[in-house]
Amino acid sequence: MTDEIRRAQRARAQRDASTPPDTVTFPATLRQLLDGWPLYWNHPGADLLAWSRSLRRDELPRGLRDALAALDEGTVTAPLAAALAEAFAEAAADTRLTKAVREDCREHASRCRLSAAWLGDYDCAVRAMHEADVSLGGSFDDCERWALMLTRTELSYVAHQNLLGTHDPQQPVHRAVLRERAGQELLAEAEVTRFWAALDRGESRSALRGAVRRGPVRDDTGADPRDPDFDPLDLGEAEAAPPAGVRVAGPLTHLADTRAGLRAEFRDVADRVLPVTPAPDPQAVHAALLRRVPWAPALADAVAGDLVGAPYARVRPLLLVGPPGSGKTSAALALGEILGLPSTLYGAGGVADGMFGGTSRAYHTGRASVPLQAIRRVGRANVLVVIDEGDKAATGDHNGSLVSTLLPYLESTSARRLYDVYLECEVDLSPVSYVITANELARVSGPLRDRCRIIHVPRPGREHLAALAPQIAEALCRERGMHPSEAVLDAAEMESLQRSGAAAHSGSSRHAWRSASTAALMARVTDFGEDEMQQQDNTAPAADLATPAGSTCAPSAWTSRSAPTAGRTGSRGPTSTGSTGRSRSASPSRTRTPPGGTPMASENLAEIRDRIRAAWTARRVCGLVGIAATLRVERIMVLDARGRIPRPDAVRMALEAEAVALCFAPLPRCD
Repeated sequence: MTDEIRRAQRARAQRDASTPPDTVTFPATLRQLLDGWPLYWNHPGADLLAWSRSLRRDELPRGLRDALAALDEGTVTAPLAAALAEAFAEAAADTRLTKAVREDCREHASRCRLSAAWLGDYDCAVRAMHEADVSLGGSFDDCERWALMLTRTELSYVAHQNLLGTHDPQQPVHRAVLRERAGQELLAEAEVTRFWAALDRGESRSALRGAVRRGPVRDDTGADPRDPDFDPLDLGEAEAAPPAGVRVAGPLTHLADTRAGLRAEFRDVADRVLPVTPAPDPQAVHAALLRRVPWAPALADAVAGDLVGAPYARVRPLLLVGPPGSGKTSAALALGEILGLPSTLYGAGGVADGMFGGTSRAYHTGRASVPLQAIRRVGRANVLVVIDEGDKAATGDHNGSLVSTLLPYLESTSARRLYDVYLECEVDLSPVSYVITANELARVSGPLRDRCRIIHVPRPGREHLAALAPQIAEALCRERGMHPSEAVLDAAEMESLQRSGAAAHSGSSRHAWRSASTAALMARVTDFGEDEMQQQDNTAPAADLATPAGSTCAPSAWTSRSAPTAGRTGSRGPTSTGSTGRSRSASPSRTRTPPGGTPMASENLAEIRDRIRAAWTARRVCGLVGIAATLRVERIMVLDARGRIPRPDAVRMALEAEAVALCFAPLPRCD
C-alpha cells in the first residue's frame, strides 16, 4: 500500500470522526469553532451570551467581571463584543495573573473576536482570519488543515461583507452554508494553482529537453535523445494502483444453463471481478486490537505485520491457543470487525467429514465450500473464516477429515488455483483469511500447526477488566433487548466485578465477570420496574406545563471547557444486595430513587440536564430528541426557580424527559 493511499484512509477516517454536528445545545469552544461547529441558536449574540455565562469568573480580574456583568444586562452588539475581546487581551498581558489565567484569557479573547466578526466588526474579522491562518501553519493533520482553511476563507468572506456594510448582524449565521461556499472558492483556487504548476513543469521540461546533448549513437537501453518522444524527466510508469478486485471463478459455461442451476446460483461470482476490502492502517488496527483484546498483544503484532504493504485486507492463517474462556473466539470475530471483513464462524467440534471443502454435484445435497459460500453471500473476495474449536474435530478419516480438507485452503499458492468439486472448476480463494481456535495445542495435528502462526491467548486478568467489562455488558444488553445506555457500569459495579474476577481461582474469570454483569443488569431492571409501579401507585399525575408561545429561555450554567461528566445515563433504580454491592430499601418509598442513590426530591435539575446533554454528545441518544429534552428540562428549571411548580413535580418531569430521551437511539447518517 502506498503512502498516498494510507494518507487518504486516515483522512477519511478523521473526517468521519470529526464532522461538526448540525446543531449544538451548548456553546462551542474556540477549538470547535475553528473546526466548523455551529453557533448556539445559530446567532452570534446568543452564542456569546451563553458562553460568557458559562465562564468561571472567580479568578478573573475585577474589570473583566464588570464587563461580563454588563454583557449579561445589555444587548450584545459588535462594539461590546470587540471591547470584551480587548479586555481579555489586556488581561492576558497582565503578569500579575497566573500563567493558567493568562492563557485562558488569551483563548477567551480569540473567541470573543470570532463573535465580534460575525456581529459585524471588520477589524475583529481580519484578526480572527489571521489567527486561523497562524493555526493552519502549525498543523500537520490533513483533516485539521482542511477545516482551518475553510474557517480562514469563511472569515475572509465575513470580513469582506463587514467592509462593504452588507452583513446583517440580526440575521442567523448558518456556518454550514458559509463553509460550503468557502470550499468552492478553495477548489477554484486549487484548479488555477494546478494549471500554472503543470504549465511551469512543461516549460521546464522543454528547456531541459533543448539542452540535452544529441549524439548519433544509440545506447543499449533503447533511449535516444533524437527520438521525438524522449523525455529525460520521465522516471517510468507510476506505481501500479492496488487491485480493484479479484476474479474468484471463471465462466461457468461448462455447466447447464438452467433457471435454478449452478450458473444461476453463482451468476454474481462467475467471471466477475469481485471487490476487495482495502487494507486499513496497520497502526490503527494494532491500537484497536489492543483496546478490544489487551491481554493478547501478540495477536495485534501479528495482524499489524501482515497489513504492512498488503494490497487488501488479509491475514495469514492464525492458530489461537488458550484455555477456555480466554476470549479466543471473541478476539477472532473482533479481528474481522476491525478489518472490515465479513466473518463466518464454523464450529469444528465433533466434525468427522470433509464437507468444509464442499461436496460434488453428483450428490443430491451437493454444495460449495464454506469460503466460496461466504464469498457468494457477501459479494466480496476477501472474507474471514473462523474455525472454532479446531482441536476438537474428529481424527478419523472414514468420511473425510476436516484437517486434511483445510490444508490446501491455508496455502496461498494452492488456494489461488483450488479445484472446487461443486463448480467443477478452479477458483481463487487466496484473499480469504483463516483463524483457528483451540484449547490444547497438543491435540492440533502437525501439518495444521505448520501452516499457521501460533498465538497463545492467556486468560484476561483483573487489569483487563476496564476493557472487557463494557464488551460483556453490551453483549448482555443485546441479548436481553435492553437499551445500549444500560451497558454503562458505575464504580460500584466495576468494583463488584473486580471482586468476582478475584474470587474465580479456578475456571474462567471471564465467565465470573459475565455472571456478575448479568446479575447487576437484571437487578437494575427489576428494581426499576418495582420503583416505577410504586411511583404510579403513590404519586398523583401533575399537569404538563407547556412553554408559552414566543417565550425564550436563556441557558444557564453552561460548561465551557469540556462536556460534563454524566453519572448514570438513563433512569435506573437502585440494585438489590448482591453482585453490585448496593442495597434496596426495606420499606416502600413514595419517590423513585435516581441513579446517584439520592431521593428524587433532592435530585439536582442541572445534573439531569447535563446527563441528557452528555448522552446526546456521546451519540447514545437521538440528537433531535436530546435537544428537545434538554430544552424542556431548562424550562422546568426556570419554572422551579420562579416557584411556579413544586420541586418534587419539577424533578419528576425532568426525570421523565430524561427517560423519554433515552428511548430514542441515534439514526444513521444520511451520507
